[in-house]
Amino acid sequence: MKSLLRSAAIRFGYELRKAPAPGYDSLSVFDLALRYMMLRRGEHLTFIEVGANDGESGDPLRPYIFRYPWRGVLVEPQPDIFIRLTAAYASLADRVSFENIGISDSTTSLTLYRLPPASPRFSPFASTVVSSNPAVTARQLHVSTAELEEIHVPAMTLETLVEKYQFSEIDILQLDTEGFDFEVLKTLDLRRHRPILIRFEHGHLSPRVIGESIQHLNNHDYAVYFGGHQSDSVALRNDFLP
Repeated sequence: MKSLLRSAAIRFGYELRKAPAPGYDSLSVFDLALRYMMLRRGEHLTFIEVGANDGESGDPLRPYIFRYPWRGVLVEPQPDIFIRLTAAYASLADRVSFENIGISDSTTSLTLYRLPPASPRFSPFASTVVSSNPAVTARQLHVSTAELEEIHVPAMTLETLVEKYQFSEIDILQLDTEGFDFEVLKTLDLRRHRPILIRFEHGHLSPRVIGESIQHLNNHDYAVYFGGHQSDSVALRNDFLP
């Protein structure tokens, strides 16, 4: 029976493994890579974070940005959440910039779907879930798509964002866009601008899109690693690791 289940999972792009015992901690490729990067390049790193939310809830860069003299841009499309983001990082405004936009291949606007804050089913977690795909938002929040609202936000490509801030080099690109990560990544020309580390959320991507995203990164000379968290992957530029 186990072999049949394993074979069926592989056929659909999944893998079955034993669950670790309580107290077992997975190895975070992401954190290890960041620490190794600072050992090699120093503490003055640059970053772009797309989907920064309120700067506190599930923000993997926050501890590093506050502890080290990193410089970069935080991107959050939701206008009300963006206000909370700028407040959370107000003390670092001399080295952290903010963009209240969506990232897409459109240069005009992006339509996103979220649970309205006025909904009786709204929760702090709900504010962290907004997607260009209504089915992804509904599935995460266990609501119907009919309960969601559309918000229309200004948008630009990652390529335009990088040019706007005149990054000579990007050390870290952090993506958390609820199933839109590969579409966001494709708006950056990886032949011109080559972040050393790209962290993206694969948990909402289909096996086909995961395969396409990894192939895209491999084709641009990146190696992709399971990030040590349930739904994240880390891509490292091949010339970075000896």
